[in-house]
Amino acid sequence: MTRSLRIAAVGDKLGLARAEYVSADLRRLHPDVPTEILLAGERPGSSPTAGASGPTRPDRDVDERDTAGVEAVRRLLLDERAEVAVSAMRDVPLGSVEGIRLAAVPMRADPRDALISSTDKVLSYLPPGTRVGTADPSRRAQLLRRRSDLDVYPIRGSVEERLKRLDHDDLDAIVVSAENLARLGLLDYVTEYFDTDQLIPAPGQATLAVEVRDGDEEARRLVARLNDEPTEYATTAERTCVSRLRPDPGAAIGAFALTDGEIMFIHGIVASEDGSQAARLRWTGPWREAVDVGETLAELLLSAGGREILAGEPIETIDFAKLHRQRIEEDWDRPYPPEEA
Repeated sequence: MTRSLRIAAVGDKLGLARAEYVSADLRRLHPDVPTEILLAGERPGSSPTAGASGPTRPDRDVDERDTAGVEAVRRLLLDERAEVAVSAMRDVPLGSVEGIRLAAVPMRADPRDALISSTDKVLSYLPPGTRVGTADPSRRAQLLRRRSDLDVYPIRGSVEERLKRLDHDDLDAIVVSAENLARLGLLDYVTEYFDTDQLIPAPGQATLAVEVRDGDEEARRLVARLNDEPTEYATTAERTCVSRLRPDPGAAIGAFALTDGEIMFIHGIVASEDGSQAARLRWTGPWREAVDVGETLAELLLSAGGREILAGEPIETIDFAKLHRQRIEEDWDRPYPPEEA
């Protein structure tokens, strides 16, 4: 008889929701395999959460990227207290970790960002000076790029804590990922969804990394059926792009890829903190050559000003209209070539 699968996840509401999603899919695919959820970061005295094997930790007062949470989840795996680890892909550090293997990348959830406004006004109609909060540096830069007259603040805390700040008049609006809202059952609060061309998502946004212990072939075999190849290759391209850019922590970088038939489309941005300068490009290529597609986009972004932006240096802007006028004037003053005999 196949042993049960213990699924480790970050010990907050989002981590629990993600683990329950994976657990439900595993039970659907393998009805004879029991599953159990373990939450990392348990603290004595916390209230138990339904569906979990133990109490959750209090909601984290951290940015949206939670690399510490990923480390805690992986520790449960390496200590053989769990057979499966579930993390948000955007939180997973780049590079491999000894003893751990990525076994599946399930189908991507909604990758868009969403605006929640206390006045129910969409971004275009928010008055100048509106106080907007968001955790991701790329979101902040892209929002300011679209509306430099807004006051965009970095905020921390759980989604629920951010919503409370709207009630307390601390903020007028917040921007969060649609995936997080959906997993928490909070989509009714959404005022506006942003297309992925309007706000390019963070690399790996709305995807999950399902990891197993290296050498645990039974767990790998059971989990492998969760994998969605287009999502796997898309996140590979996004993460390869970021790896090639080699940004400092907190850099404003967005990358989003999707597949259509045999082609992959990837859209990326490297922006200054205030959004005043940005390199923003897209690239296409065969979707099974995801690494090459991601590396090519990174090289293009670097050559289009991304290198200077990441180094904190100003980029030279080109006035194409002025250049065109200069060339016309130069051509006007240049004598015509002699006629051929």
